[in-house]
Amino acid sequence: MIIPAGSTDTQFDTQVVKLTYRYNFVADVRTLIAVSAGFHVIGIDTRLKSVPFEIEDDFRATAPLPVLGIHAAYALNHKWKVSAS
Repeated sequence: MIIPAGSTDTQFDTQVVKLTYRYNFVADVRTLIAVSAGFHVIGIDTRLKSVPFEIEDDFRATAPLPVLGIHAAYALNHKWKVSAS
């Protein structure tokens, strides 16, 4: 089998768009408890072109994903806090 020499061009692009709303149920000096909801959309664009192998292919996709979250934080003192999401 003989593989011809030549160039291969590839491209891989992604775009990410995030939109989230966060509501604080509790927000005092030491404690924060919140929920969030939104969208995370990712766009993928790929391209492969190889002249020696006579290949040219494109692929595009958009994937919308829901975002749901719970957030909490507690201040141990004025320098330290514990948080989780």
